[in-house]
Amino acid sequence: MSTIYHKCFRWAMVSLVVASVAGCVGTTKVEPSHPLMGATVESAKVYFIRPKSGFKGVADLPLTISLDGKKLLALSKGQYTLLSLDSGTYEMKVDSFTVMANGAMTSASTRAPVTLSKGETQYLVFSIISGGYTFAPFTLSKEQAVEAVQKLTPIGMAVKEPITER
Repeated sequence: MSTIYHKCFRWAMVSLVVASVAGCVGTTKVEPSHPLMGATVESAKVYFIRPKSGFKGVADLPLTISLDGKKLLALSKGQYTLLSLDSGTYEMKVDSFTVMANGAMTSASTRAPVTLSKGETQYLVFSIISGGYTFAPFTLSKEQAVEAVQKLTPIGMAVKEPITER
């Protein structure tokens, strides 16, 4: 009886861990009260794109993207969204997680200046920087963005305005 109990207990624990990790991937969440959110003629339309990577574990967790010192969104793997943001040059911070040599999970971040241009549509893809587990924003052309989102899920405003060739 004891052996059956231990096997069932181990199976339940593995199931719980798998469910917990899968639950962490989640969906993209936007902070609607961010001070740069707005839909005016002065705004820039910005697509935030997170391709599916071949990575597993902590590299699959949502990225936290802050703009001008305040959290803007959590961007999940395999998804993209569209936001109307005030034009200007701001500091963008991208927070992610990595695993240290000793196996401990730790946070990692990059900062980069981003210029959002009035009345323009911009495409930012978030990719791992070569040689590490830190993510950074890269600008794409519309043609590159169309290709990048082929198998991604649009979220929020991107559902109504998906990236297409037209």
